[in-house]
Amino acid sequence: MKPILNVLFFLIVSIASAQYNISGSVTDKAGNLIVGANVYLKNSYDGSNTDHDGKFSFTSILTGNQILVISYIGFEPLELEADISEMNQLEIQLREDVNSLDAVVLNAGSFSAGEQSRVSVLKPLDVVTTAGVAGDFIAALQTLPGTQTVGEDGRLFVRGGGPGKRRYLLMV
Repeated sequence: MKPILNVLFFLIVSIASAQYNISGSVTDKAGNLIVGANVYLKNSYDGSNTDHDGKFSFTSILTGNQILVISYIGFEPLELEADISEMNQLEIQLREDVNSLDAVVLNAGSFSAGEQSRVSVLKPLDVVTTAGVAGDFIAALQTLPGTQTVGEDGRLFVRGGGPGKRRYLLMV
């Protein structure tokens, strides 16, 4: 009798903990692979990044209709809603975001920013000579126009454009 209960217990546990494999590839409009795109299920911790072949794969125990979010800097985020059991071997194409803010560039030379340029350049000489930063890149980035730290989690908020055009830079 006890072996039958053990088998029944393992059967129930395996059914209750069914996992779904979410996989696919991410490209741009021209068919170029996008390496490092974020792919995750909305409102969950399940997700992954695309590898050097533009492919992603992860598992989830969620069920039913879920929203898969795909995002990458310079591209419009894409949300796909479908049953999680059908999110396998997806071929996703992202569109370029024409209103996106480019990344901050660290380069050799002097500080430059203005209306004509969408990119602010902070160079090593600026980092060393900026008062109060003592060669600290993160503190120097905070001196750029339109930047503000967000709490103590290491993110840097960059203002610009309309209210929907906010971007965060993750400082590691």
